[in-house]
Amino acid sequence: RTLVVVSHDRTFLNEVCTDIIHFHQNKLEYYAGDYNTFEAVREEQKQRQQRQFQVQETKKKELQKYVDKHLHKGSSLSRDDAGARQAKAKAKQIERIGVLGTDGKRYKLSYDGPQQAAEAIE
Repeated sequence: RTLVVVSHDRTFLNEVCTDIIHFHQNKLEYYAGDYNTFEAVREEQKQRQQRQFQVQETKKKELQKYVDKHLHKGSSLSRDDAGARQAKAKAKQIERIGVLGTDGKRYKLSYDGPQQAAEAIE
């Protein structure tokens, strides 16, 4: 049986709820446990997403340094320099880090389908 409860009393929610269904960004997410467990799991998820975003930004900066250092070398030579080729590949990799499809799923770097940039978690 399902009961929809709306309350601001956390003690009441902890006593009554055994599972929580959270509606966020047009999706339903299921959490087992009381309200305190729900809050703890949501906070952990937010922190994990924030750490992942920071790691992605750090990697983008490192790749961008490499691209800035090596990309200009290939344009000055008549032959294609290996460093310049790698820099071009890394520039593409920068574009794809943290890429999300329109359905919200994160794709591997080799995926070339519908894309949108990842956003920072608030």
